[in-house]
Amino acid sequence: MVSKIGKRLAVVRENAGFLQIPFAEKLGVSQSSYKNYERGASPVPASLIAKVCEDYDISPAWLLLGEGQIKSEMNGKLVEGVVLTIEKFAEVNNLEPPLDKKAKIIRFVYEEIVSGRDFKDKDVKRLFNTVM
Repeated sequence: MVSKIGKRLAVVRENAGFLQIPFAEKLGVSQSSYKNYERGASPVPASLIAKVCEDYDISPAWLLLGEGQIKSEMNGKLVEGVVLTIEKFAEVNNLEPPLDKKAKIIRFVYEEIVSGRDFKDKDVKRLFNTVM
């Protein structure tokens, strides 16, 4: 039976763009040990939890308990980055969405990033095309 922490480890790994073997190597654990952590066959050592949280900016509460948001960086810096990204994209592409539409795009991108999804320019373009 797959443990809940094992499922969350898999989410972190997949969001980081790794298969199990390279992710295990990056974390400094054997492939078989890591596979057992994801499957729930072995308990995840505290040192590995700490490393995943630090290296991938993951909230310990989310990884351990499934509570809160996946990313630990829930501050103004993240919001600022999202706003600047959306503003720059609009400027470069000569787009002038109404303020309410722009706010929805910013909120959506922020929520996606906080939930662990990697956002790319093509995703932002799709959002702009959807709301315009």
